[in-house]
Amino acid sequence: MKHDKTLASKNLLLINGLALPSKMLDEFLSKSDTDSNIYLSYPLGVMTLAGWCRQEFPNFNIQILDAMMNLHKHISNKNIRPIDSDTFIKNTLNQIEVTPDFIGLSINCSNGHKICLDMIHLCKEKWPKSKIIVGGVHVTTFIHKIIIDLNIDYAVRGAGDIAFVDLLQCLIENKSPDNIDGVVADIKNISSIARPLDDLDKIPPLPYDLIDMEYLINNDSTSPIDKDGTRTGTIFMSRGCPIGCTFCSADIVS
Repeated sequence: MKHDKTLASKNLLLINGLALPSKMLDEFLSKSDTDSNIYLSYPLGVMTLAGWCRQEFPNFNIQILDAMMNLHKHISNKNIRPIDSDTFIKNTLNQIEVTPDFIGLSINCSNGHKICLDMIHLCKEKWPKSKIIVGGVHVTTFIHKIIIDLNIDYAVRGAGDIAFVDLLQCLIENKSPDNIDGVVADIKNISSIARPLDDLDKIPPLPYDLIDMEYLINNDSTSPIDKDGTRTGTIFMSRGCPIGCTFCSADIVS
């Protein structure tokens, strides 16, 4: 689909969802498990979508909200009082001052299923007119459990690079997205899956300015160097995983 780069400005919020079970989140927030570490890395999924949208829709106002980073910051603050998960999510969403027209939420880990659906519910409660679109590994493999949630408007299965951008254009122009591979609106077309990107060199530059790089540099869990005072950054040169462990869903979507 050819994209209209002259489209009017829209507010797009991309959320890197919480990737942990609800019980574990409650333990973190209650301060009963302060010795555990939150795995923190670059939110490449939403960063890549932000790069595509910035390239194809230059008039868009794009924000990235990294819920995992927010959780890492929260539990690292020894002066924070215990709170419940709903309060934490609401506080996280309250950082967004502009009402989004579209919300894209990435759910990559199955253990984050419930807490991400809770976040989607609170998003719809806060911004009832916003269109909510979900994607990621978990959405691709468990679409039948995802799309039945009434707070979700659309899901994208498979690589979202092209499908997500095409979907946004259809929604802006009030056109049906039914013919877009990978876009699922209801249980009737859950077999639809987005075509993979044929050339990774087509991926636009990632918008590092939309995330808290300073915090990531100092707290990146994927850094190969674990030494106080050492500033490092990591990059990924491929997509998917070549290992194919039987217990992991990554092989299904690679």
